[in-house]
Amino acid sequence: MQTDGKVWGITRPLIQTGAIEIHRITVEEGGFCSKHRHQSKQNAFYVLSGKLEISRWKKGITDRTILHQNEMCVVPAGEYHLFRAAEKSEVLEIYWSELNHEDIERATVGGRTRHPDLFESEEKGEWVSTKDISPRKPSFQREEGEYPKDH
Repeated sequence: MQTDGKVWGITRPLIQTGAIEIHRITVEEGGFCSKHRHQSKQNAFYVLSGKLEISRWKKGITDRTILHQNEMCVVPAGEYHLFRAAEKSEVLEIYWSELNHEDIERATVGGRTRHPDLFESEEKGEWVSTKDISPRKPSFQREEGEYPKDH
């Protein structure tokens, strides 16, 4: 991967996938990046050596965090921030996007049966055996009341 020179130092991508990016950055003493934000990426700074100040703007308030070796700061997506090196610093800059853990849309309700090799066919409205999935009617017949229709 390529090393990019910046006015504040150097950035070297270590990992770049669709889910995560990790860059090793060298920030020269007094070097700073632009005030910026990422629309959907979370941004973390892990200091390998040196002293890095992270400024974050939250609802009109500026929050400044000084990071030393082996310390980390996470900046949420959408939050303006910048970094500045109080001394030459080696830093891992990590980007990722948060998954929406509520992204499931259920078409049916799960359940449990005493016959695990059977499932109710939505298309046919009857029970079908996983041992013999075919267009003909399954040999197992549901007893009245054994499996509720709304299940």
